[in-house]
Amino acid sequence: ARIWHAEAIDRVMSTVAGIIEKAQARGAAPAGDPKLYVLSIMGPMMMAMLFHQVFGSDSAHAPDLGALAEQHGRLLLHGIEPRAGVG
Repeated sequence: ARIWHAEAIDRVMSTVAGIIEKAQARGAAPAGDPKLYVLSIMGPMMMAMLFHQVFGSDSAHAPDLGALAEQHGRLLLHGIEPRAGVG
């Protein structure tokens, strides 16, 4: 677990947190703890992957990972507020 954390998790989280910090510095992202934003961004995809690992892909509730990634990306970039003409 330590190797996985050092080689993958720490690198990804640090990189994304750094990107968020830079966006915050130029006013393109809201104030807040960049590390917590990273968890907010990664959480839905991690939960979906965990769901598949624990319950399998055959469950009626198994999320479509591609569809989730696309929808979550839109949510992150545009928010959850409905917009005219956008489905």
